[in-house]
Amino acid sequence: KGVVEVDENKLSNLILLNSVIYPDFKDVESLNKLGCVTSEQYINKVLLAGEIHTLVQEIQTLSGFNKDIGELKEEVKN
Repeated sequence: KGVVEVDENKLSNLILLNSVIYPDFKDVESLNKLGCVTSEQYINKVLLAGEIHTLVQEIQTLSGFNKDIGELKEEVKN
């Protein structure tokens, strides 16, 4: 009970799809040009695994997901 399994590849793809403006991984013309059927194929065709990981980390940092709850409490107090 209480255990949630997360598909990290799917999560990474969703983060990129909803955060990256250029290239637009949802653009049908770009998908067709590269011979991709899905946005996930497009991401994996133009980015290396390490690039995907780095981009996702940066997006999460910019979104505030890298902060410890204790740090946030101290920031609010000050």
